Parts: sequence; C-alpha cells; structure tokens
Amino acid sequence: MIELIFTVFLFLIILSTAQFSHEFGHLITAKTLRIKKIVLVMGSGPTIFTIRTVNTRIEINLLFFLGGYTTSEARVETPYWKQSLIAVGGPMINLLIVFFILILLQFAHIPFYISLITPVIAVNLWIGIVNLVPFRWYGKESDGWSFIKNSILAMRAA
Repeated sequence: MIELIFTVFLFLIILSTAQFSHEFGHLITAKTLRIKKIVLVMGSGPTIFTIRTVNTRIEINLLFFLGGYTTSEARVETPYWKQSLIAVGGPMINLLIVFFILILLQFAHIPFYISLITPVIAVNLWIGIVNLVPFRWYGKESDGWSFIKNSILAMRAA
C-alpha cells in the first residue's frame, strides 16, 4: 500500500513538473517577444499562492496537477505571428527537456531504463507531442491548432 501511494505521489510530481515546464515555455516565449501582462495558471480549484512581477502573474491552484494554461491580457493586440510562436513554445520546452536528458544519459553512460528517468522522459515526450497535434475539443485548442490557425491568419494579414 505504501508503495502504491509513493508511486502515485511520484507520478503527480513528475506530471506537475512537466506541465509547469510546458506552461513556462509559453511564458518564456511570450516574454522574449515582449508580450505584456502574462498569466500562468497551474491546476484548478482554489488558489494556493500567487507570484506577481511587473508584467507576469503565476498562480498555483490546489489541484495543481490538473493541467494549466498561459494567457495574456493583451492577447487581442498580439500579432498572429507572435501567437504562433508562443503556441509552440510550450511543446518545444518539453521536447528540449527530453533531448537534453538523452544527451546527458549518453555522455554520462547512464542506462536509459533507470526507473526515475524513464517516466520523466515519457511524460515530457507525451506532453510535447500531443500538444503539437492540431485538434479542437469542446472549444479548447491544442498548441498545434493554435500554431496552424495563427500562422494562416498571419499569412492572410501580410
């Protein structure tokens, strides 16, 4: 029983870290493109704590492992090409994490199948790839969908 609880806890930590990395990728991309008033929210339920800086708010909710999103209050004024780049910023961070872990394992001669490393690679790979697949579901858009939609809109506007 203790082993099951530990496994579930470990999985939630790995999943939450990968989700936060994903959302942080969107945030870093938006910051690089000089987008103002960025909001990163992790999870759902009541807010546990909030971190505020000049143009950024990071909000962590009670059920922090249940997804997240990054948005901007200035999204309406943001050009489509910038929205396209921000959309792929999250999945790219997850895929870069996988790439760097695999490089590190190769250079350090550590076997790939080490129990803690494999789920970290699998979860980041899953989040990165699934978010690049273009789809809409109940009004929500994947990062891949946002990328394609905003790229098309940017080309039309040019």
